[in-house]
Amino acid sequence: MRRSRFFFARTGFFIQYPGGIIVTMFQRKRIKAIQEEVERQHAAVEARADGLLEKLKGSKWTAAILLGAVVFAIVVLWSLP
Repeated sequence: MRRSRFFFARTGFFIQYPGGIIVTMFQRKRIKAIQEEVERQHAAVEARADGLLEKLKGSKWTAAILLGAVVFAIVVLWSLP
């Protein structure tokens, strides 16, 4: 006998996935909303990071700060016993 993938219960409409997980339609909508929110936040973070990178590229002090950090690292590593 073939088992149906869709069935009704007292609490509402359920969908059974091949892995045996049962999820209500409300839960599916909530999961989709959470995924969309995470994607929106990820896009916002990437946009801010890109903006910061553009600011660093445009700054005349970036090269001096990076050179100072490299020199400091070399001095610290050279002085270690």
